[in-house]
Amino acid sequence: MRTPKLQQARERSRRYLQLAQSYGRAAGQIASMAELQEARSPFLMLVSHAAELSLKALIAAGGADDERLLVLGHDLQLCMRLARRQGLAGDLANPKMAAIVEALGPPHMAQAFRYPSYLSWSLPQPSEALEALVWLLTWTEHVVTSSTHP
Repeated sequence: MRTPKLQQARERSRRYLQLAQSYGRAAGQIASMAELQEARSPFLMLVSHAAELSLKALIAAGGADDERLLVLGHDLQLCMRLARRQGLAGDLANPKMAAIVEALGPPHMAQAFRYPSYLSWSLPQPSEALEALVWLLTWTEHVVTSSTHP
């Protein structure tokens, strides 16, 4: 029998995953455009935010409440470390995923994709970013829907 706290953690994790998936679908729609270069910043913002929400779904599966998740802000690298520490993201050692988080983390945390600024960060190719995101969303769904987690 699940306690109310565990039920809340599972529901919170699912809500974060569902929103991550919707951002991922939006990124996929932009990626299918012929002129992706014109929409590169919005695309990378969607990928970054979907990754953030997906990582937070993993953290929520470990019992973090909404306040804790909000306090984490937009720090992809911190979210990745926290998900790994809980043992819910062992497969996040995927080198492609780690590279995408490392590349998108700083500009996402600075919210640079949302403003007309010159980006000096080295950014991943859109296809690589989308591939890594699809992998992360699939892994997160597996963890969140597993009966062995809250």
